[in-house]
Amino acid sequence: MKKLLITLLLFSQVSVAQVSKQSLEKYLDNRDIVLQILGAADLYIERCDGLTELGGQYYALSMEIHGLTKESLSKDPLYEASYTMISQYESCQAIAADFSNLGITHFFKTAL
Repeated sequence: MKKLLITLLLFSQVSVAQVSKQSLEKYLDNRDIVLQILGAADLYIERCDGLTELGGQYYALSMEIHGLTKESLSKDPLYEASYTMISQYESCQAIAADFSNLGITHFFKTAL
């Protein structure tokens, strides 16, 4: 029930953030995509800026849906590969440009 309520809350904010519901569902349902986004997000948080409210909700919900913990993330090859790949970018603007191409800029504060 808690997952359903959180998901509904997240979807209710989608229209405000201009992220399609289909994209958001894809980014929540597919564990591989979740791991890659979380790896990129953690590097972005460390190097550039934080998450928006929607991004924070996505992060928490995706962790809960897929039974992930900070410890399990650090051991996952997809998470690590994404984190490492994003670390090769020369600037936060370059990272934000790729987030824009993926349609996930609304998860990240200065990427808007």
